[in-house]
Amino acid sequence: FWVRGTGAAAWLDTIMANTLPRVGRMTLSVACNAWGGIDGEYTIVRTAEDAFYLVSTPNGQVFNWDTLRRLLPSDGAVTLQDVSEEMGVIALAGPNTRALLQPLTDVDLSNEAFPWLAARLGEVGYARDVHLLRVSFTGELGWELHLPMSYNRHLVDLLLREGAAHGLKPFGLEALESMRLEKSYRAINRELARDISPLEAGLERFTKLEKGIFIGREAL
Repeated sequence: FWVRGTGAAAWLDTIMANTLPRVGRMTLSVACNAWGGIDGEYTIVRTAEDAFYLVSTPNGQVFNWDTLRRLLPSDGAVTLQDVSEEMGVIALAGPNTRALLQPLTDVDLSNEAFPWLAARLGEVGYARDVHLLRVSFTGELGWELHLPMSYNRHLVDLLLREGAAHGLKPFGLEALESMRLEKSYRAINRELARDISPLEAGLERFTKLEKGIFIGREAL
């Protein structure tokens, strides 16, 4: 989802349990219900002072959209846009990720220029307007590439071809599940659910009770 508008930051801050990231950065946050349980989990990317890109689990698309839409202010200061059918996502992970990706993009991928949980907009191959997110659900070095769907096949083909020299191999959801469990990364609808609070789930560092009012704070 895209959340934009002059009131976007203030509105999101009343929903998310974590503080919002700075421009060019990203963070993980849960959205709680009034009882302190976890209604949703989001990666929040801040692309401008008044623009946020929210990523959540595919099987939560309808529920999350409906929940956020019902909370929108009536004054038009915040707009909510679902771009789930317009964006493709490619996840790259592993120690050779930077060596593979750097020759294909105009974005500096060095650790100094592009630290963990940073976000940049650039080109990869012939694909334009690619959001490069320095995050990986595997626990390894990695990036997620969020791009207009029309470039998806081109980029997959390019990465498979160029990645052969680096030992690139596709991996599936069962492998990802094993890796994220080994890293102790929680997943929505498994360790995180509507009857489990973020404190019970071990997400204290992503739950900022001191930041002010947000949904579920009093229960937590």
